[in-house]
Amino acid sequence: MPINAKEDNNVPFTGSRPRYRILDTSPSWVYHKMAAGSSLSGAAPRTTSLAEADLDPAVSAGMAEFSGLSQGGLFTHLGRYMQPLLIEAVDNQAGATITIVSQDGTTLRALPTSLPFAVGPGELIKATGGSAGGRVGVLAKIAGEKIF
Repeated sequence: MPINAKEDNNVPFTGSRPRYRILDTSPSWVYHKMAAGSSLSGAAPRTTSLAEADLDPAVSAGMAEFSGLSQGGLFTHLGRYMQPLLIEAVDNQAGATITIVSQDGTTLRALPTSLPFAVGPGELIKATGGSAGGRVGVLAKIAGEKIF
């Protein structure tokens, strides 16, 4: 049976770990939604029962959401793409502080105020604080050409 492809012939949700192919050359929303009583910690997404390595997002209509998180806010899956990404929108419903950090967690720069903006290979978006049970998302895609 053939695999259904998107209009640009990319198949982003394949394999046993679909979260590793969340992004492609068409934009997709990626959200972290915290459990009630938990705020964004700036750590890799996990629930009380599942570590990051075992946690997959709910995928629907061009959106992937990691929800019910006991910790979250570090968009580690963005750093798994070893090429530039284009961030077309940021949805900060939680009112969190958002920065761009390196793989080791060192802050590189503040979140740009104009959109779209680029994040380099291996850079991560980190959200901390904000309202308990809050939600933060980015609309991202793999850049089709060098953007730096």
